[in-house]
Amino acid sequence: PVVLLVQQNCDDREMYAEFLRYRRFRPVIAVTVPEALQLAPTADVVVTGIVLPNGADGLDFITRLRDEPRTKTTPIIVLTATMLTGERQQAVESICEGFLRKPCLPGALVREVRRVLAAVRGGAVEQAADFASRGTASRRLRAASRRSRT
Repeated sequence: PVVLLVQQNCDDREMYAEFLRYRRFRPVIAVTVPEALQLAPTADVVVTGIVLPNGADGLDFITRLRDEPRTKTTPIIVLTATMLTGERQQAVESICEGFLRKPCLPGALVREVRRVLAAVRGGAVEQAADFASRGTASRRLRAASRRSRT
């Protein structure tokens, strides 16, 4: 499976990519958000942070993925060291399939990727039902993101 890695720290990107490769995944690294948006339709799962390269906002990136028809059902795992308020964390967790805090051992990321892919592949019926709730979650995420900026 193809795993798109979108992380701010170059060392993190390389370390996780190498470990994923070792575990027989095909990691693809995106260094910018536009590059990540272009690569996302080819990914089986996206692993992203909250703070992205060049200071980009991971919450905006996630919202853009969910708004795009080709990526709205692509599983997303948030891997971050950023501390979120309770409301923002709930919004992120409601729209993503996985959430991991750094520091995170590469093995934990691999287990989470496997768990998420198994859930998606085994839960096609549940995914269709969950699809409708993501639109509401996406709106909540946008609202929480706007409130935190003011």
